[in-house]
Amino acid sequence: MENIRVGDVVYTSWGYDQTNIDYYQVVDKTGKITYALQRVGSLIVDDAEESNSSYNKVIPDLTNKQGGAFKKRLGKYGFKIYSFAYASLWDGNPKSETAFGYGH
Repeated sequence: MENIRVGDVVYTSWGYDQTNIDYYQVVDKTGKITYALQRVGSLIVDDAEESNSSYNKVIPDLTNKQGGAFKKRLGKYGFKIYSFAYASLWDGNPKSETAFGYGH
């Protein structure tokens, strides 16, 4: 996995019959591979309705903190957020998620 630093943003892409994107900011490093992550909201930068699509393009909204920080260990595939979702380093490009009303 890439060299993760405090301030970096990581994300998960997950879902069944739909795609969900969740963003997290790395807020602390407490050990060699242990980090504190803070979930943040997302902003739609390309709306599905405006682009005649079933997907929105989203980026992280670092001003919208959600819940408290939590610790995760960095593994081979990133941070295991859920049993079905690993978070990896965000590349700075908007990510596609299923728009409201198009998912399962």
